[in-house]
Amino acid sequence: MKQLHLHLFGRFAVMLDETVITEFESLSARALLAYLAVERSHSHARPTLARLLWGLDAGATGLTNLRSCLRHVRNALEEAASPLLSATQEEIKLDPQTDLWVDLHRFEALLAEVTAHPHRRVHDCPWCIARLTEPWRSIAAHFLTISRLRAFSLKNGDN
Repeated sequence: MKQLHLHLFGRFAVMLDETVITEFESLSARALLAYLAVERSHSHARPTLARLLWGLDAGATGLTNLRSCLRHVRNALEEAASPLLSATQEEIKLDPQTDLWVDLHRFEALLAEVTAHPHRRVHDCPWCIARLTEPWRSIAAHFLTISRLRAFSLKNGDN
């Protein structure tokens, strides 16, 4: 089973099985993948996705753009052998079997923990402060990893 990691806070980043994916050509491809990941509990009608990405009057052009955008996402994820996205003529969804981690989901879980924790004031609670600062430590670690990978790539002549 493939592991898909999406970082939506800060700079958009995707990792698939520990490999950083950098081939997202457009903001619409990033937005499509992010939306499908965040809203993965159900399928999404193609016309709805087209309106979301290209406006209420997208019509047939929006559906054409969506097909192209979906192709770009699939190509970036190199998913020919094991599809992460399931698409029919009517709907698109992220495969529910995909091992998915999204920083937004983690942040929502941490907020729920802090909200449920009994205390008078959040800023006086070390336990809550630790949970609320965790996402930012994760973002910093992610940027450090990306910068190290890029430095290694440049050092070795990869462009």
